[in-house]
Amino acid sequence: MKTNNKRILIIGACVVGLPFLMCFLLYAWLCLEYPSEFAPNFVIVWQNKARVARYRSLAERGNAEAQRELGTQYFLGIGVPMDRAEAVKWFHKAIEQGDVDAHCRLAYCYFNGEGVPEDKAEAVKHYRLAAELGNVEGQWKLGKCFFDGTCVPEDRTEAVKWYHKAAIQGYYHAEILLSKCYYEGTGVPKDDTEAIFWLRRAKEHGGYKEATELLQKIYTENREQRQKTYDIVIK
Repeated sequence: MKTNNKRILIIGACVVGLPFLMCFLLYAWLCLEYPSEFAPNFVIVWQNKARVARYRSLAERGNAEAQRELGTQYFLGIGVPMDRAEAVKWFHKAIEQGDVDAHCRLAYCYFNGEGVPEDKAEAVKHYRLAAELGNVEGQWKLGKCFFDGTCVPEDRTEAVKWYHKAAIQGYYHAEILLSKCYYEGTGVPKDDTEAIFWLRRAKEHGGYKEATELLQKIYTENREQRQKTYDIVIK
């Protein structure tokens, strides 16, 4: 009789406790996968500090990606006190190890005077280095420099060339700017079909809101132009 009672108690404890255990495990998983949405603040702080410690350990042993990411943590002040000069130091170290993405992060610092004196010419140099190595952000930024004439002669055709290089890799920022060039006939012959093509690609690659707004603008303007042409013809 006592044995049966024990079995009943054990089974009852399992039945009652299992849902709580499942909920706890689910919550723990959510905290790890989506810390910004579910984890308590102290957990996020601990995770950030642990991430920085991991990056630092690898960075000090010469790992280029870790050096770049440690620099990013210092730039943003995540897991460490914000220190833009320290960020620049680690970006330089990553570049010395051949990290391409670090060129863009260092270029941003020079362009905006973050952690170093503002030097747009130096920024353009690093954007170009990244662009020539196939980095999409570098290609997009270099295109913008040529478009605006920032520390390089203004050259809209050259801008389109670099936008296109980034766009064919699916970088929606470049796809949108390339579309605008086709629609306005800037640096390339005007071509509404090509403009719409690149905007549709941009929608698929993360630029849904801006691309949708521009598509609506193109369709509206084309409709208005067709109406004006019709009005002229029937007069």
